[in-house]
Amino acid sequence: HPAQFFFRPNALVQRHVNAVIAQCGGTDYWTVHVRDSPEKRAERPNKHFPDLQGYVSRLPQNVKRILWQTANPAAFQAILRYSSQRPGLRFCYTNFSRHTEDVWGGRNASFTYESGLTGPSTASS
Repeated sequence: HPAQFFFRPNALVQRHVNAVIAQCGGTDYWTVHVRDSPEKRAERPNKHFPDLQGYVSRLPQNVKRILWQTANPAAFQAILRYSSQRPGLRFCYTNFSRHTEDVWGGRNASFTYESGLTGPSTASS
């Protein structure tokens, strides 16, 4: 079934979001966005950034589906390891390139197009 939107994204974003929803097996999933990068740590030097266990410990015990989101390749590998060890868990994720450093906000101009798709897709999923 098609995604419901609060705004009208273009057709490319709509197709991407519908593909993510299909991969997740429907819309009844928890979204977990693991945020970690050198830039985020520098912006908030006194803030503790949780490891993956810090994120999953806050999930309800009966969660069956998770949409994982992260730009960090090391965090993504930890997500895949965690998810593969839980046979009752269905998981999905956005499939954009992953970088240790942030590519948002013009920090890396070579990813401007992809960043432009990632933001609306993340908001819509």
